[in-house]
Amino acid sequence: MGSFKKRLIEEEEMGIFQDEQIEEEDMQTKEGKTITLERIKNIAKDIIDDTEWVNDSHTKAEHNGIKDGLERLMRHLEETESEVANDK
Repeated sequence: MGSFKKRLIEEEEMGIFQDEQIEEEDMQTKEGKTITLERIKNIAKDIIDDTEWVNDSHTKAEHNGIKDGLERLMRHLEETESEVANDK
């Protein structure tokens, strides 16, 4: 099992979803739970670090694309978060 799956299971068992503090800039999910920027970064890092499935040039290219996309997502969220903070 990859580290991403392990972390999800651990967080669910610990009840992190219910204990996270709600802030204005949090993203609201359909279930009414919040996802903090820090949680998104942790999940993205786990996905990036999970290379168990990379075994040839094709899966390496796929992993590089996933990594690039997640890094762009995190950078965009950080930039828009600081823009929101500056608007307050």
